[in-house]
Amino acid sequence: MSSSPKSIVRRHFLLTSALAIPGFFGYGGRQAYAACSATGSSTYLCSGALTTTQTITADNASVSMAPGAGIDTTGGSGNAITITGNGALSFTNTAGGAIRGANTAIDITSTGDDGGTGGAITLRSTLGISADSGYGISAVNSDGATGSITINAAGVSSAKTDAISARNRSTTGRDLTITTTGAVSGQRNGLLARNDGTGALTITTASVTGG
Repeated sequence: MSSSPKSIVRRHFLLTSALAIPGFFGYGGRQAYAACSATGSSTYLCSGALTTTQTITADNASVSMAPGAGIDTTGGSGNAITITGNGALSFTNTAGGAIRGANTAIDITSTGDDGGTGGAITLRSTLGISADSGYGISAVNSDGATGSITINAAGVSSAKTDAISARNRSTTGRDLTITTTGAVSGQRNGLLARNDGTGALTITTASVTGG
């Protein structure tokens, strides 16, 4: 089924099978030779061909991919990258390569506010994101995180579950906004989003399909 371009604003959003909505709305033999390293008090740069889970636990963490860098754990196990901390967390991949996870590709959780900085998530990727057994993207604002979730991505897929799973669990949280420009495909749902906060839930997609 297809539909004309549209915008959707509601509390709970689900895209499953038979939905394609256009418009507004490393491998086992490869070795990692770099990592996601701190370049400042809360900034991290991921470089190289990474084949093991990159785990970053820091308040207000800002993580970006260096030119040509990629993460691929599909030859082993685990997430591609996990980011956790209080405050405003961000992940940017506009210069690197694809992010591929044996489990979840990108798992990012704001566990609460950091003083006057609201717990929030900003994710921007123009490169492919895929997962074998977990989510392509999992983004969660936990209880006590009073900020927003903003996701801008290109193609995202999951071979086993939801391609994108996003939830603002905090009742004091704000907007949850997801924009995708490429194909989003999940074995269960293409996209699953829920906003328990006070702000709007806004979804803008190019193409979404689910099993």
